[in-house]
Amino acid sequence: MASIKTKKKLKREDFMFVSKTGETLTKKPGDINGIDFKIKDLHDCVVYLFDHTAQVQIDKCTNTKFFIGPIKGSIFVRDCKDCEISVACS
Repeated sequence: MASIKTKKKLKREDFMFVSKTGETLTKKPGDINGIDFKIKDLHDCVVYLFDHTAQVQIDKCTNTKFFIGPIKGSIFVRDCKDCEISVACS
């Protein structure tokens, strides 16, 4: 008898980067799979999102570089200072 595969349970913390300083944060292809992604309170970080997302929210970040690949919907950037953003979105 063949075994039944169970879906991996989604955890909210897997779809956000929050309260980090001086880190390189990466999501590889297959890590997000088109789900919304939230980024908040990053300082002196580099962020790589190498997977597709539905939408991305970036709030209260300073001196952080973002490299974000394809977003189906929108990207929201609020209250950020001295950040660089490279993004592909519709």
